Amino acid sequence: MKNVWGCASGNVAAGRPVGARFRDALLGTVAAGALSLAFGGPALAGPDACVPNGPVDTCTGNQSAGIAISTVTPASLTLNVNSLTQAIAPASGTTGISFRSTGSLTINSDTGAFGINTTGAGSFGIAAGSPTGSVTVTSTGNITNTGGTAGIYAVDGSAGSVTVTSTGNISTTSGIGIESFSVGGSAITVTSTGNITTAGT
Repeated sequence: MKNVWGCASGNVAAGRPVGARFRDALLGTVAAGALSLAFGGPALAGPDACVPNGPVDTCTGNQSAGIAISTVTPASLTLNVNSLTQAIAPASGTTGISFRSTGSLTINSDTGAFGINTTGAGSFGIAAGSPTGSVTVTSTGNITNTGGTAGIYAVDGSAGSVTVTSTGNISTTSGIGIESFSVGGSAITVTSTGNITTAGT
């Protein structure tokens, strides 16, 4: 089991990491490689719909209400977010971009000058998780998370690797800018270019 998280002043928050609540909800109960988690349904995005093309979903235009994908698949999946016309700024308690899959998954998010602004308990800027595959998150653009859990959160429930690459500033009030976790103890790589500003513990 391996996790990495950045907290205010470079310190690890005492006790259970804030992201553990989301990890439990995302992965359910992992035992002997088994996962207890319900998936299903197409991409929920709005007000503009995402466009599917095989294993790739592309979300453009007005995604101010947030993007949420939860799916069962034996193959790798990719979510591309780009060419936005305004910020991703969903209702309080809602994550900006949420992607869950039973296979390996990749998020490529480029919000341009608009960024992601999330608020409220349980919210993240970007959250990605898979119980059985590798997780890759590439984020370009600023992320602000107020009263939530973390700017970027990525979790793998097995032996898959976790890679997070962030270009842009991240500001949170949770004490965590970027958090990544691997249940199987696989490689975790986090690269951030930009300022990470946090408050709280």
